[in-house]
Formats: sequence, structure tokens, C-alpha cells
Amino acid sequence: MLGKKVFPLSLGRDFSGVIAEIGSGVRDLEVGEHVWGATPFWYQGCLAELICVPEQWVGRKPKTLGHEGAAAVPYSGIQSWEAILGRRLLEEKPLKGKRVLVHGGSTPSGCLTVQLAVLAGAEVTITVPSHAVDVISQLEVDQVFVMQDTALFKLIGVVEGFHVVINCYETDYSDVCQQLCTKDGRVGSTTSKDLKSDGFGFIRKCIFNSWWRFFYLFMSPSLGPMPERKLLDRWSELIDSGET
Repeated sequence: MLGKKVFPLSLGRDFSGVIAEIGSGVRDLEVGEHVWGATPFWYQGCLAELICVPEQWVGRKPKTLGHEGAAAVPYSGIQSWEAILGRRLLEEKPLKGKRVLVHGGSTPSGCLTVQLAVLAGAEVTITVPSHAVDVISQLEVDQVFVMQDTALFKLIGVVEGFHVVINCYETDYSDVCQQLCTKDGRVGSTTSKDLKSDGFGFIRKCIFNSWWRFFYLFMSPSLGPMPERKLLDRWSELIDSGET
């Protein structure tokens, strides 16, 4: 099972492979199917030959991707969808005519966020470091600022306000992002909030982590991306159709 505190610790929150066995309660997947998926941010263990995961974290892999390529998409894809669209559908064109800034458009989640924003009808501006300009050459964006992530503040007062600003770096730039928004704009992020238990002792850490998981599961699902079959299948459709 994933997430067990057993050493040596296995990392990884994305996976792609072939189903070897299924549980008695699985209804929509069969042994031998090619699938992909992701885990919530507090689980790990996907860098392994065999893993055991709940059915709802698994979707059918895009037919146009091999397993190596497919394994790089699910977790970042779910992060990106949650940050830019929330629970809305692409077909609704929820960002039509809106100005969107993606800070870190060349990161894995950034590249996917940019494509979703374009498909949702937004006017997209991105920031990228100089060494990553080639990465975004095929993304259909309206404006590119070449800068290191720490230089985001230089855009304040230089560009028109954005309706949505998405930070795709691990560093928290929420204050600067907010200053780049219009009065009614919003700031989003593709990274999960930090757990502050690293400095706790063993007993306090166990209590804190148990509380956090309960809070996340039952009270505040917006704290981070949660794998869902419908999102994984939607990404498969977008990739196989050539839209992303």
C-alpha cells in the first residue's frame, strides 16, 4: 500500500502501467488494461514496479502516449486543472476574454496550466527563465516575459492587471501575485500548502499529521489537488485529440 512509513522510502506521485490484479470491489477496470493515475500530495510510493491504489485514483492512459511519457502528466495535470479551472469544465469557456498570468510557464504544471488557460479562452501571459525559452516555443501564448522567478515583482506597475494569476513555483509569491491582479482578480497556485510538522517531535508529529489528514479529507478539499477519475479521463481525451 502507498503511504506506509516503511524504509527504504519510495517517492513518486504519478504512475502509468498495466493492471496486474484488481480487488473484488473494482467495477470499471480490468486486468491487462493500460492505465495511469496519481495520488494525493500526502501519499508517495509510485516509483516502484508494483503499487496498490484505490480505483478512483486510476484512469485509462492516453493511447498516444507511452508509459514513460504518461507517467509524467497525472499529478501535474490535476494540480493545473484545480488551480486554473477549479471544478469548471473547459467547454464552458470560463476564462474567455480574461487576462491570465502563469508565473513559471515552463515548469511541468506550468506548461499544462498554460494549455488549459488557452483552451478556456484566456489571453495568456507567462514568465519563464532564460534557459527554458525553448520549452515554451510551441505554447500559443499572447506574451512572454523572460525572467527568474524571484524577479516577478518587476512586472508591478508595468503590465495591465490580470484577472487570474497562477504561481507554478514552489516558492510562495502570493503577495506579489495579488499586486498583479485586478481589483476582483484571484491568485492560484499549482503547489500544495506546506505541512509544518517537520520540526515536531515524534508524538506531536503523529497527532498533527492525523489531524491534517482528517481536516483535508472531510473539511477542506481545496487545500490541494485530489486525484479523480473524471479529470484523468478528460486529460486522456485532450491528449489523444491533440488539443494538449
